[in-house]
Amino acid sequence: MKPLYAVLAIIAIGIVTILTTMPAKTNETNETAEMKELLIKCNDANDMKACVDLAKLYMVEKEYHNTLKYAEKACSNGNLRGCGVKGFLYQTGSGVKKDINKTVKIYNEICDANEAGGCGALADLYRAGKGVEQNYDKALNLYQKACDGKMELGCKRFTQLYKQECSDNFTKPQEFCSKYK
Repeated sequence: MKPLYAVLAIIAIGIVTILTTMPAKTNETNETAEMKELLIKCNDANDMKACVDLAKLYMVEKEYHNTLKYAEKACSNGNLRGCGVKGFLYQTGSGVKKDINKTVKIYNEICDANEAGGCGALADLYRAGKGVEQNYDKALNLYQKACDGKMELGCKRFTQLYKQECSDNFTKPQEFCSKYK
């Protein structure tokens, strides 16, 4: 009987730990106080940054229908980061049917509008050959554009790909590599 009490005590401690570390919910829809505040800013004040932040929080919660809802609202109101979240959902198939063609289109539009994150995400697709033909030259150009837009990860990935393709035993012809020196 003592082992049963020990097991029950461990389970009870685990439940209490989980319940005390969960964020406080404000209602039955599992919204945290932060989500509720962002909902008000997004819906009542038409604050598109709040809509994007809300979409990201819903993504963490794996509530992809709400992620898409608020990402689409932000995107359709000109917030390119909202478009980026939407593109990511289609890229990963999170809550929507995976559609790499839609992803490429979205990232292209974001990059064409000079949003560094869209250029970096598009460069990743060209580097990996996902949804587009693998093209390191295009990837390097896009990483450079992302880097010029102050995206640190774009700079890092540019350097990595350049070193990979243009090292001492480079796999690309000299005229390719000289464009990026």
